[in-house]
Amino acid sequence: MFGFFKGTKQKDLEFFKEMMSAAAEGEQRAKINSAIGSLGIQLEPENDNSQYCIKVSSALVKKIMMSHGTTIKSAENDDILTAGLFLFVVSNHITRVVGAPFEEVSSIAVLDLFYDISSPQEIAEYVNPIANLYNDASTNSKIPLAIGQNLVKWIEEPIHENYTRLVELYKLCRENLK
Repeated sequence: MFGFFKGTKQKDLEFFKEMMSAAAEGEQRAKINSAIGSLGIQLEPENDNSQYCIKVSSALVKKIMMSHGTTIKSAENDDILTAGLFLFVVSNHITRVVGAPFEEVSSIAVLDLFYDISSPQEIAEYVNPIANLYNDASTNSKIPLAIGQNLVKWIEEPIHENYTRLVELYKLCRENLK
């Protein structure tokens, strides 16, 4: 409101800070886009950070499921919970580096991921169990940490070996939910 009281130097510093933040955000998006592009995932350009995070998280988890041999349409309850756990971990990382609200993104990403198998109302019923699984796993196990660390490694170096580790973690999580 009283921005006119700020000196030129203060305004220049704030502008520089905003520009550096935007550049860092753009660099992170470029790394993420490069990584998902290495899997053949091409997304429409998205300016809104939340929508970008939703689409990236959902597309990556779909691809991991497919690499595991599971499709969205053939997903059973354990697949939904495992994919949901992965989705929350991926959303957590992507929202943190891009600057979007995690709670909003993770909840909507569940709807986006499973849109093909059921109505939005039925899918919404999975949000709380998935969130509870994520919170419990984050507190009581190192699985989300392992997923997150391997995700970061894959984004930084999107090679097949790093992606395969994510698929193996998915398989491990899926087997241990039974």
